[in-house]
Amino acid sequence: MSVVKDIRIRKKSMNETIKAQADAGADLLFDCTDYCLKEGPFYSLWVYRELIFPYLKMLVDAAHKKGIYFVHHTDGYIWPIIDDLIDTGIDALHSIDPSAGMNLAEAKEKYGDKLALCGNVDAATTMAYGSPEQVAEEASQCLRDAASGGGYFLTTSNYIYKGIPPINAMTVAKVGRKYGRYPLR
Repeated sequence: MSVVKDIRIRKKSMNETIKAQADAGADLLFDCTDYCLKEGPFYSLWVYRELIFPYLKMLVDAAHKKGIYFVHHTDGYIWPIIDDLIDTGIDALHSIDPSAGMNLAEAKEKYGDKLALCGNVDAATTMAYGSPEQVAEEASQCLRDAASGGGYFLTTSNYIYKGIPPINAMTVAKVGRKYGRYPLR
């Protein structure tokens, strides 16, 4: 099968999926496609620019056409691709991975007017091995770094891994409910 034909088939399938989700009442789509490791992107930049991000933009445009927000997850060291990723039109980005050296405050300063940011309590260390007090402090720091002016969702830098103490997940939620509601206190 030719690449062009494959892309047309995938685009049609994704458009049908997006339509079905919109018809079911979805307000947003969450796409979880990792593009980077802690050391940087999986591929050369041209691969993202010529192959991956044009396809992602088609999906984002299809979601927007249906009135649905598009949230994208990728962790790792994304600085080399972040501008191109944001240019696809995504509405929110999860996560700004602290374990890969990404800085939430810097991302908020550079991109906070272009999209919402989601994250950033470190799932690999703080959530897994930290005390509830350490989790609360890191969650509070995330709010200080990114919540001002809106466009921020407090969550972890990845999913809640098996083995993370439930109290730590509850602590992030508690901090968010207490300090993370807009307008901020």
